[in-house]
Amino acid sequence: MEKDHKAQGKLETRQLNTNQPSSHSSLQLNAKHQQLIHQHLPIGIVESSLEGKYLDVNEEFCRMLGHEREDLLQRGIKEVTHEEDYHVDIKLHGQLIAGEISHYKIEKRFVRKDGQIIWAELTRCLISDDSSNPLYVVGMIRDITERYFAEEALLRARTNAERTADRITRLQKITAALTGGIATTQQVAEMILEQGTQATRAAAGIVVEVLENGQGIRTVASLGYSPAPIHTDAVPLSAGTPLSDCILTKQAIWLGSQQEVVIQYPDLAMQPGSPGYEATAALPLIVGDHVPGALAFSFSEARSFDQEEREFLLAIAQHCAQALERVRSEDALRESEERFRAILNQATAGIVRKDAAGMLLFVNDTFCSMVGYSSSELVLEGKTCWDLTHPEDLEENQRLFAQMIREGIPFQMERRLLRRDGSVVWSNLSVSPIRDASGKPVSAVGVEVDITDRKQAEESLRQLNLE
Repeated sequence: MEKDHKAQGKLETRQLNTNQPSSHSSLQLNAKHQQLIHQHLPIGIVESSLEGKYLDVNEEFCRMLGHEREDLLQRGIKEVTHEEDYHVDIKLHGQLIAGEISHYKIEKRFVRKDGQIIWAELTRCLISDDSSNPLYVVGMIRDITERYFAEEALLRARTNAERTADRITRLQKITAALTGGIATTQQVAEMILEQGTQATRAAAGIVVEVLENGQGIRTVASLGYSPAPIHTDAVPLSAGTPLSDCILTKQAIWLGSQQEVVIQYPDLAMQPGSPGYEATAALPLIVGDHVPGALAFSFSEARSFDQEEREFLLAIAQHCAQALERVRSEDALRESEERFRAILNQATAGIVRKDAAGMLLFVNDTFCSMVGYSSSELVLEGKTCWDLTHPEDLEENQRLFAQMIREGIPFQMERRLLRRDGSVVWSNLSVSPIRDASGKPVSAVGVEVDITDRKQAEESLRQLNLE
Protein backbone atom coordinates (compact mmCIF):
# COMPACT_ATOMS: atom_id res chain seq x y z
CA MET A 1 0.00 0.00 0.00
CA GLU A 2 2.81 2.36 0.89
CA LYS A 3 4.39 1.67 -2.45
CA ASP A 4 1.12 2.40 -4.28
CA HIS A 5 0.80 5.72 -2.47
CA LYS A 6 4.35 6.54 -3.40
CA ALA A 7 3.87 5.79 -7.07
CA GLN A 8 0.61 7.80 -7.08
CA GLY A 9 2.43 10.66 -5.36
CA LYS A 10 5.03 10.68 -8.11
CA LEU A 11 2.39 10.81 -10.79
CA GLU A 12 0.41 13.59 -9.08
CA THR A 13 3.59 15.62 -8.60
CA ARG A 14 4.44 15.20 -12.25
CA GLN A 15 0.95 16.45 -13.15
CA LEU A 16 1.34 19.54 -11.00
CA ASN A 17 4.75 20.38 -12.36
CA THR A 18 3.74 20.09 -16.00
CA ASN A 19 0.31 21.74 -15.56
CA GLN A 20 -1.03 19.38 -18.22
CA PRO A 21 -4.19 17.29 -17.71
CA SER A 22 -3.81 13.54 -18.04
CA SER A 23 -6.31 10.78 -18.38
CA HIS A 24 -6.21 7.69 -16.22
CA SER A 25 -4.94 5.61 -19.16
CA SER A 26 -2.10 8.01 -19.93
CA LEU A 27 -1.06 7.97 -16.28
CA GLN A 28 -0.91 4.19 -16.39
CA LEU A 29 1.12 4.34 -19.60
CA ASN A 30 3.56 6.84 -18.08
CA ALA A 31 3.92 4.72 -14.95
CA LYS A 32 4.68 1.63 -17.03
CA HIS A 33 7.15 3.57 -19.16
CA GLN A 34 8.84 4.91 -16.04
CA GLN A 35 9.10 1.39 -14.58
CA LEU A 36 10.73 0.06 -17.76
CA ILE A 37 13.29 2.86 -17.75
CA HIS A 38 13.89 2.36 -14.04
CA GLN A 39 14.57 -1.36 -14.43
CA HIS A 40 16.67 -1.33 -17.60
CA LEU A 41 18.90 1.70 -17.26
CA PRO A 42 22.62 0.66 -17.21
CA ILE A 43 23.04 2.26 -13.78
CA GLY A 44 21.84 1.17 -10.38
CA ILE A 45 18.76 2.99 -9.06
CA VAL A 46 17.53 2.62 -5.50
CA GLU A 47 14.79 4.19 -3.43
CA SER A 48 15.55 4.40 0.29
CA SER A 49 13.47 5.32 3.29
CA LEU A 50 14.37 8.31 5.41
CA GLU A 51 15.98 5.81 7.81
CA GLY A 52 18.19 4.35 5.07
CA LYS A 53 16.28 1.11 4.34
CA TYR A 54 15.78 0.06 0.71
CA LEU A 55 12.22 0.47 -0.60
CA ASP A 56 12.91 -0.39 -4.23
CA VAL A 57 15.94 -1.40 -6.32
CA ASN A 58 16.38 -1.96 -10.05
CA GLU A 59 17.89 -4.95 -11.82
CA GLU A 60 21.26 -3.27 -12.44
CA PHE A 61 21.80 -2.59 -8.75
CA CYS A 62 20.95 -6.21 -7.95
CA ARG A 63 23.46 -7.35 -10.57
CA MET A 64 26.16 -5.04 -9.23
CA LEU A 65 25.85 -6.43 -5.71
CA GLY A 66 25.01 -10.04 -6.62
CA HIS A 67 21.80 -10.05 -4.52
CA GLU A 68 18.25 -10.97 -5.38
CA ARG A 69 15.80 -8.06 -5.27
CA GLU A 70 13.86 -9.50 -2.35
CA ASP A 71 17.10 -9.91 -0.41
CA LEU A 72 18.09 -6.26 -0.91
CA LEU A 73 14.65 -5.05 0.14
CA GLN A 74 15.38 -6.59 3.55
CA ARG A 75 18.56 -4.53 3.80
CA GLY A 76 19.63 -0.93 3.73
CA ILE A 77 22.54 1.42 3.15
CA LYS A 78 24.55 0.15 6.12
CA GLU A 79 24.40 -3.55 5.21
CA VAL A 80 25.92 -3.13 1.72
CA THR A 81 28.38 -0.28 2.38
CA HIS A 82 32.04 -0.77 3.28
CA GLU A 83 32.43 0.06 6.95
CA GLU A 84 35.09 2.72 6.26
CA ASP A 85 32.73 4.60 3.92
CA TYR A 86 29.43 4.19 5.77
CA HIS A 87 29.89 7.09 8.20
CA VAL A 88 30.49 9.50 5.28
CA ASP A 89 27.45 8.29 3.32
CA ILE A 90 25.03 8.25 6.25
CA LYS A 91 26.14 11.69 7.44
CA LEU A 92 25.38 13.18 4.03
CA HIS A 93 22.12 11.21 3.96
CA GLY A 94 21.13 12.88 7.22
CA GLN A 95 21.98 16.34 5.89
CA LEU A 96 19.88 15.57 2.81
CA ILE A 97 16.85 14.58 4.93
CA ALA A 98 17.27 17.69 7.09
CA GLY A 99 17.20 19.92 4.01
CA GLU A 100 20.75 21.16 4.56
CA ILE A 101 21.79 20.06 1.07
CA SER A 102 19.79 19.46 -2.12
CA HIS A 103 21.78 16.40 -3.21
CA TYR A 104 25.20 14.83 -2.83
CA LYS A 105 27.67 12.80 -4.91
CA ILE A 106 30.44 10.60 -3.50
CA GLU A 107 32.67 7.71 -4.52
CA LYS A 108 32.28 4.80 -2.11
CA ARG A 109 32.78 1.08 -1.76
CA PHE A 110 29.94 -1.43 -1.82
CA VAL A 111 30.24 -4.97 -0.44
CA ARG A 112 28.88 -7.64 -2.79
CA LYS A 113 27.09 -10.75 -1.59
CA ASP A 114 30.25 -12.81 -2.25
CA GLY A 115 32.31 -10.40 -0.13
CA GLN A 116 34.08 -8.69 -3.02
CA ILE A 117 34.42 -4.91 -3.00
CA ILE A 118 33.29 -2.68 -5.87
CA TRP A 119 33.82 1.05 -6.22
CA ALA A 120 30.87 3.16 -7.32
CA GLU A 121 29.91 6.77 -7.93
CA LEU A 122 26.77 7.46 -5.89
CA THR A 123 24.37 10.40 -6.31
CA ARG A 124 21.41 10.83 -3.94
CA CYS A 125 18.55 13.34 -3.95
CA LEU A 126 15.44 13.78 -1.79
CA ILE A 127 11.87 13.33 -3.03
CA SER A 128 9.28 15.46 -1.19
CA ASP A 129 5.52 15.92 -1.42
CA ASP A 130 3.72 19.11 -2.50
CA SER A 131 4.10 20.49 1.04
CA SER A 132 7.88 19.90 0.98
CA ASN A 133 7.61 17.03 3.44
CA PRO A 134 10.38 14.47 2.72
CA LEU A 135 9.05 11.16 1.41
CA TYR A 136 12.04 9.07 0.41
CA VAL A 137 15.51 9.25 -1.17
CA VAL A 138 16.50 8.25 -4.70
CA GLY A 139 20.05 7.07 -5.36
CA MET A 140 21.84 6.51 -8.67
CA ILE A 141 24.87 4.22 -8.62
CA ARG A 142 27.45 3.83 -11.39
CA ASP A 143 30.06 1.07 -11.13
CA ILE A 144 33.55 2.66 -11.48
CA THR A 145 35.60 -0.29 -10.28
CA GLU A 146 37.50 -0.73 -13.56
CA ARG A 147 38.18 3.00 -13.82
CA TYR A 148 39.29 3.16 -10.19
CA PHE A 149 41.80 0.35 -10.55
CA ALA A 150 42.98 1.72 -13.90
CA GLU A 151 43.69 5.05 -12.25
CA GLU A 152 45.45 3.23 -9.41
CA ALA A 153 47.63 1.43 -11.97
CA LEU A 154 48.41 4.73 -13.72
CA LEU A 155 49.32 6.29 -10.39
CA ARG A 156 51.65 3.40 -9.57
CA ALA A 157 53.26 3.66 -13.00
CA ARG A 158 53.75 7.39 -12.60
CA THR A 159 55.10 6.95 -9.06
CA ASN A 160 57.58 4.31 -10.24
CA ALA A 161 58.66 6.46 -13.17
CA GLU A 162 59.07 9.52 -10.95
CA ARG A 163 61.07 7.43 -8.47
CA THR A 164 63.36 6.27 -11.29
CA ALA A 165 63.77 9.84 -12.55
CA ASP A 166 64.54 11.02 -9.01
CA ARG A 167 67.20 8.33 -8.65
CA ILE A 168 68.79 9.34 -11.94
CA THR A 169 68.89 12.95 -10.75
CA ARG A 170 70.56 11.92 -7.50
CA LEU A 171 73.05 9.73 -9.35
CA GLN A 172 73.87 12.72 -11.53
CA LYS A 173 74.45 14.80 -8.39
CA ILE A 174 76.88 12.18 -7.17
CA THR A 175 78.61 12.22 -10.53
CA ALA A 176 78.77 16.03 -10.44
CA ALA A 177 80.30 15.88 -6.95
CA LEU A 178 83.04 13.55 -8.15
CA THR A 179 83.97 16.00 -10.91
CA GLY A 180 83.25 19.20 -9.00
CA GLY A 181 86.39 19.38 -6.90
CA ILE A 182 84.93 18.45 -3.47
CA ALA A 183 87.84 18.71 -1.07
CA THR A 184 87.78 15.47 0.89
CA THR A 185 86.67 11.86 0.64
CA GLN A 186 84.55 12.37 3.76
CA GLN A 187 82.57 15.17 2.10
CA VAL A 188 81.89 13.01 -0.94
CA ALA A 189 80.88 10.07 1.28
CA GLU A 190 78.49 12.27 3.29
CA MET A 191 76.89 13.57 0.11
CA ILE A 192 76.51 10.02 -1.25
CA LEU A 193 74.83 8.90 1.98
CA GLU A 194 72.47 11.88 1.89
CA GLN A 195 71.40 11.28 -1.72
CA GLY A 196 71.28 7.49 -1.30
CA THR A 197 69.15 7.48 1.86
CA GLN A 198 66.69 9.95 0.34
CA ALA A 199 66.38 8.04 -2.94
CA THR A 200 65.90 4.63 -1.25
CA ARG A 201 64.15 5.92 1.91
CA ALA A 202 66.80 4.23 4.01
CA ALA A 203 66.86 5.05 7.72
CA ALA A 204 70.66 5.06 7.97
CA GLY A 205 73.84 4.62 5.96
CA ILE A 206 77.56 4.17 6.52
CA VAL A 207 80.75 4.24 4.43
CA VAL A 208 83.92 2.46 5.64
CA GLU A 209 87.36 2.20 4.06
CA VAL A 210 89.97 -0.54 4.30
CA LEU A 211 93.26 0.49 5.89
CA GLU A 212 96.39 0.44 3.74
CA ASN A 213 97.64 -2.70 5.50
CA GLY A 214 94.45 -4.51 4.52
CA GLN A 215 93.88 -5.73 8.08
CA GLY A 216 91.30 -3.25 9.35
CA ILE A 217 88.52 -0.83 8.44
CA ARG A 218 87.47 2.58 9.71
CA THR A 219 84.34 4.69 9.32
CA VAL A 220 84.56 7.49 6.74
CA ALA A 221 81.01 8.84 7.18
CA SER A 222 77.71 7.74 8.71
CA LEU A 223 74.14 9.03 8.70
CA GLY A 224 71.23 8.00 10.91
CA TYR A 225 72.98 5.49 13.15
CA SER A 226 73.26 6.06 16.88
CA PRO A 227 76.87 6.56 18.01
CA ALA A 228 77.11 3.19 19.83
CA PRO A 229 77.61 0.83 16.87
CA ILE A 230 79.81 3.25 14.91
CA HIS A 231 83.57 2.78 15.36
CA THR A 232 85.50 5.89 14.40
CA ASP A 233 88.76 4.15 15.19
CA ALA A 234 90.09 1.25 13.13
CA VAL A 235 88.65 -2.20 13.83
CA PRO A 236 89.91 -5.57 12.55
CA LEU A 237 88.69 -6.75 9.17
CA SER A 238 87.35 -10.21 9.92
CA ALA A 239 84.30 -12.26 8.99
CA GLY A 240 81.19 -11.89 11.12
CA THR A 241 79.59 -8.62 10.02
CA PRO A 242 77.83 -7.68 6.76
CA LEU A 243 80.40 -4.93 6.02
CA SER A 244 83.41 -7.22 6.57
CA ASP A 245 81.84 -10.10 4.62
CA CYS A 246 81.01 -8.00 1.56
CA ILE A 247 84.62 -6.70 1.49
CA LEU A 248 86.15 -10.17 1.88
CA THR A 249 83.83 -11.86 -0.64
CA LYS A 250 83.48 -8.88 -3.03
CA GLN A 251 79.75 -9.66 -3.04
CA ALA A 252 76.81 -7.55 -1.88
CA ILE A 253 75.00 -8.77 1.25
CA TRP A 254 71.20 -8.44 1.05
CA LEU A 255 69.36 -8.89 4.35
CA GLY A 256 65.66 -8.30 3.74
CA SER A 257 64.41 -8.77 7.31
CA GLN A 258 65.51 -8.96 10.92
CA GLN A 259 64.92 -12.72 10.75
CA GLU A 260 67.57 -13.00 8.02
CA VAL A 261 69.95 -10.91 10.13
CA VAL A 262 69.45 -13.25 13.12
CA ILE A 263 70.00 -16.34 10.95
CA GLN A 264 73.17 -15.10 9.23
CA TYR A 265 74.62 -12.93 12.01
CA PRO A 266 73.26 -14.18 15.37
CA ASP A 267 76.15 -12.70 17.39
CA LEU A 268 75.69 -9.29 15.76
CA ALA A 269 71.94 -9.27 16.48
CA MET A 270 72.57 -9.96 20.17
CA GLN A 271 75.24 -7.30 20.67
CA PRO A 272 74.37 -4.48 23.13
CA GLY A 273 73.66 -1.26 21.29
CA SER A 274 72.78 -3.04 18.03
CA PRO A 275 70.79 -0.56 15.91
CA GLY A 276 68.04 -3.14 15.29
CA TYR A 277 67.02 -2.07 11.80
CA GLU A 278 64.75 -4.44 9.92
CA ALA A 279 66.73 -4.73 6.66
CA THR A 280 70.28 -3.98 5.52
CA ALA A 281 72.21 -3.88 2.24
CA ALA A 282 76.02 -4.06 2.55
CA LEU A 283 77.84 -3.24 -0.69
CA PRO A 284 81.54 -3.68 -1.51
CA LEU A 285 83.31 -0.69 -3.06
CA ILE A 286 85.19 -2.31 -5.91
CA VAL A 287 87.86 -0.55 -7.96
CA GLY A 288 89.64 -2.73 -10.49
CA ASP A 289 90.52 -5.98 -8.77
CA HIS A 290 90.54 -4.78 -5.17
CA VAL A 291 88.02 -3.53 -2.59
CA PRO A 292 89.03 -0.28 -0.83
CA GLY A 293 85.91 -0.14 1.37
CA ALA A 294 82.20 -0.79 1.77
CA LEU A 295 78.88 1.03 1.88
CA ALA A 296 75.76 -0.05 3.80
CA PHE A 297 72.18 1.18 4.02
CA SER A 298 69.74 0.11 6.75
CA PHE A 299 65.93 0.27 6.58
CA SER A 300 63.22 0.45 9.24
CA GLU A 301 60.93 -1.95 7.34
CA ALA A 302 61.49 -5.32 5.68
CA ARG A 303 61.98 -5.21 1.91
CA SER A 304 62.66 -7.56 -0.98
CA PHE A 305 65.45 -5.54 -2.64
CA ASP A 306 64.08 -5.95 -6.17
CA GLN A 307 66.38 -5.87 -9.18
CA GLU A 308 65.92 -2.16 -9.86
CA GLU A 309 66.81 -1.22 -6.29
CA ARG A 310 69.82 -3.51 -6.26
CA GLU A 311 71.06 -1.94 -9.49
CA PHE A 312 70.67 1.54 -8.03
CA LEU A 313 72.44 0.72 -4.75
CA LEU A 314 75.27 -0.98 -6.62
CA ALA A 315 75.60 2.10 -8.82
CA ILE A 316 75.91 4.30 -5.71
CA ALA A 317 78.54 1.91 -4.33
CA GLN A 318 80.43 2.13 -7.59
CA HIS A 319 80.53 5.93 -7.44
CA CYS A 320 81.52 5.86 -3.79
CA ALA A 321 84.44 3.56 -4.65
CA GLN A 322 85.63 6.06 -7.24
CA ALA A 323 85.54 8.84 -4.64
CA LEU A 324 87.62 6.81 -2.16
CA GLU A 325 90.27 6.11 -4.78
CA ARG A 326 90.15 9.63 -6.28
CA VAL A 327 89.89 8.19 -9.73
CA ARG A 328 87.17 8.59 -12.30
CA SER A 329 86.76 6.02 -15.05
CA GLU A 330 84.84 7.17 -18.12
CA ASP A 331 84.02 3.58 -18.97
CA ALA A 332 82.57 2.98 -15.49
CA LEU A 333 80.37 6.07 -15.69
CA ARG A 334 79.19 5.14 -19.18
CA GLU A 335 78.33 1.64 -17.95
CA SER A 336 76.40 3.10 -15.02
CA GLU A 337 74.45 5.42 -17.29
CA GLU A 338 73.64 2.57 -19.67
CA ARG A 339 72.34 0.51 -16.75
CA PHE A 340 69.92 3.26 -15.79
CA ARG A 341 69.08 3.88 -19.42
CA ALA A 342 68.03 0.22 -19.65
CA ILE A 343 65.86 0.65 -16.54
CA LEU A 344 64.25 3.74 -18.07
CA ASN A 345 63.54 1.90 -21.32
CA GLN A 346 61.69 -0.77 -19.35
CA ALA A 347 59.51 1.82 -17.59
CA THR A 348 55.79 1.78 -18.44
CA ALA A 349 55.71 5.59 -18.65
CA GLY A 350 57.45 7.83 -21.15
CA ILE A 351 60.56 9.49 -19.71
CA VAL A 352 62.50 12.31 -21.34
CA ARG A 353 65.38 14.55 -20.41
CA LYS A 354 65.58 18.00 -21.96
CA ASP A 355 67.86 21.00 -21.66
CA ALA A 356 66.85 24.48 -20.47
CA ALA A 357 65.56 25.36 -23.94
CA GLY A 358 63.42 22.23 -24.26
CA MET A 359 65.83 20.35 -26.55
CA LEU A 360 65.43 16.58 -26.13
CA LEU A 361 68.59 14.97 -24.71
CA PHE A 362 67.20 11.52 -23.90
CA VAL A 363 63.94 9.65 -24.57
CA ASN A 364 63.03 6.14 -23.48
CA ASP A 365 61.37 3.49 -25.64
CA THR A 366 57.93 4.04 -24.10
CA PHE A 367 57.95 7.72 -25.05
CA CYS A 368 59.06 6.85 -28.60
CA SER A 369 56.08 4.49 -28.87
CA MET A 370 53.74 7.20 -27.57
CA VAL A 371 54.71 9.71 -30.28
CA GLY A 372 55.66 7.32 -33.11
CA TYR A 373 59.25 8.53 -33.55
CA SER A 374 62.55 6.71 -33.06
CA SER A 375 65.06 7.83 -30.44
CA SER A 376 67.49 9.01 -33.12
CA GLU A 377 64.79 11.09 -34.85
CA LEU A 378 63.95 12.84 -31.59
CA VAL A 379 67.42 13.31 -30.11
CA LEU A 380 69.95 13.28 -32.95
CA GLU A 381 67.82 15.44 -35.24
CA GLY A 382 67.47 18.10 -32.57
CA LYS A 383 63.75 18.01 -31.86
CA THR A 384 62.38 19.96 -28.90
CA CYS A 385 59.52 19.05 -26.59
CA TRP A 386 57.63 21.98 -28.12
CA ASP A 387 57.67 20.28 -31.55
CA LEU A 388 55.56 17.50 -30.05
CA THR A 389 53.15 19.66 -28.02
CA HIS A 390 49.63 20.46 -29.26
CA PRO A 391 49.36 24.18 -30.16
CA GLU A 392 46.51 24.72 -27.69
CA ASP A 393 48.68 23.44 -24.81
CA LEU A 394 51.95 25.05 -25.91
CA GLU A 395 51.72 28.43 -24.16
CA GLU A 396 50.86 26.99 -20.73
CA ASN A 397 53.51 24.26 -21.05
CA GLN A 398 56.22 26.79 -21.96
CA ARG A 399 55.20 29.09 -19.11
CA LEU A 400 55.43 26.35 -16.48
CA PHE A 401 58.72 25.05 -17.94
CA ALA A 402 60.30 28.54 -17.90
CA GLN A 403 59.20 29.02 -14.29
CA MET A 404 60.74 25.67 -13.35
CA ILE A 405 64.09 26.53 -14.98
CA ARG A 406 64.01 29.96 -13.34
CA GLU A 407 62.82 29.00 -9.86
CA GLY A 408 63.36 25.24 -9.66
CA ILE A 409 59.64 24.51 -9.09
CA PRO A 410 58.48 21.11 -10.41
CA PHE A 411 55.14 21.08 -12.21
CA GLN A 412 52.45 18.74 -13.49
CA MET A 413 49.86 19.21 -16.22
CA GLU A 414 47.67 17.29 -18.63
CA ARG A 415 48.60 18.02 -22.24
CA ARG A 416 48.26 16.64 -25.73
CA LEU A 417 51.19 15.18 -27.69
CA LEU A 418 51.27 15.20 -31.48
CA ARG A 419 52.19 11.82 -32.94
CA ARG A 420 54.16 11.45 -36.13
CA ASP A 421 50.99 10.34 -37.99
CA GLY A 422 49.13 13.49 -36.85
CA SER A 423 47.00 11.82 -34.20
CA VAL A 424 46.82 13.09 -30.62
CA VAL A 425 47.87 11.38 -27.41
CA TRP A 426 46.76 12.74 -24.04
CA SER A 427 49.54 12.73 -21.43
CA ASN A 428 49.78 13.42 -17.71
CA LEU A 429 53.13 15.23 -17.59
CA SER A 430 55.32 15.61 -14.48
CA VAL A 431 58.53 17.63 -14.84
CA SER A 432 61.33 18.01 -12.27
CA PRO A 433 64.49 20.11 -12.51
CA ILE A 434 68.03 18.71 -12.71
CA ARG A 435 70.46 21.03 -10.95
CA ASP A 436 74.19 21.59 -11.29
CA ALA A 437 76.63 21.47 -8.36
CA SER A 438 75.59 24.99 -7.31
CA GLY A 439 71.91 24.03 -7.18
CA LYS A 440 70.89 25.95 -10.32
CA PRO A 441 68.35 24.18 -12.61
CA VAL A 442 70.10 23.42 -15.91
CA SER A 443 67.87 20.74 -17.44
CA ALA A 444 64.80 18.68 -16.60
CA VAL A 445 63.38 15.17 -16.42
CA GLY A 446 59.82 14.68 -17.64
CA VAL A 447 57.54 11.71 -16.94
CA GLU A 448 54.73 11.21 -19.49
CA VAL A 449 51.85 8.87 -18.56
CA ASP A 450 49.44 8.05 -21.42
CA ILE A 451 45.89 8.94 -20.28
CA THR A 452 44.23 8.85 -23.70
CA ASP A 453 41.86 6.01 -22.76
CA ARG A 454 40.74 7.86 -19.64
CA LYS A 455 40.13 11.07 -21.57
CA GLN A 456 38.12 9.26 -24.22
CA ALA A 457 36.04 7.57 -21.52
CA GLU A 458 35.37 10.91 -19.85
CA GLU A 459 34.32 12.46 -23.17
CA SER A 460 32.00 9.53 -23.91
CA LEU A 461 30.41 9.93 -20.47
CA ARG A 462 30.04 13.67 -21.02
CA GLN A 463 28.31 13.10 -24.35
CA LEU A 464 26.04 10.52 -22.71
CA ASN A 465 25.07 13.00 -20.01
CA LEU A 466 24.32 15.64 -22.65
CA GLU A 467 22.02 13.23 -24.42
